[in-house]
Parts: sequence; structure tokens; C-alpha cells
Amino acid sequence: MGVLLGKMLWHAMENFSSGCILLVAASDYYREDDYIRNYSDFIRLAG
Repeated sequence: MGVLLGKMLWHAMENFSSGCILLVAASDYYREDDYIRNYSDFIRLAG
């Protein structure tokens, strides 16, 4: 099963079953400052 998430889409990954594995494939290196962690900030930026 897979899910493709686009830009500026708020999502949370939670409630995994015991032994579950989450694999994330990305087109670029992970940079912490590229991500919005606060929902209020997200709403403000999303307009």
C-alpha cells in the first residue's frame, strides 16, 4: 500500500500497529528547516 502526499498538505502519521514499518521515499535530502511543525504556521502560510 502507498500514499503520495503533495505539497502544502498537512498530515500526521500515528497509531501504527506493533511491528509496523514506515518507509518514506523522497526526491531530495531531508532538511529539518524545510518542514512546518506547527499547524497554526501551516494555516497562515497556506493562505
